[in-house]
Amino acid sequence: RAALTRGVALNVRQRPDGRWEWAHHFAHMESQPMQSLGEGSPFAPIWAAIEAVYAGGTNVALIRGSEGLVDDAQVAEWHERLPRSEVVTIAGPHNLHEASPAKLAKSLNCLDYS
Repeated sequence: RAALTRGVALNVRQRPDGRWEWAHHFAHMESQPMQSLGEGSPFAPIWAAIEAVYAGGTNVALIRGSEGLVDDAQVAEWHERLPRSEVVTIAGPHNLHEASPAKLAKSLNCLDYS
């Protein structure tokens, strides 16, 4: 119960209309930035930044929970946009940092950036 209470308190925000939403979920944010880009992907607003970092020679990786928010179509888009980057799937929910911190840390240590 304490972990759930903490997680909710740190990850929600109240909208001007009084409703509550997850603070970091692009698809449910008040201004929905992806609509102005003409794309249906909730990750559209961050692709430019990720691709710029990648194009500059920095290695990037996607680490996702098997039961999380990143689905197979988004993984396919990741591979298409960042073909030499790694994708790691860990058994667990979206919030791996809370649910499986040891597995997450181990996967970070195993990434090949040589």
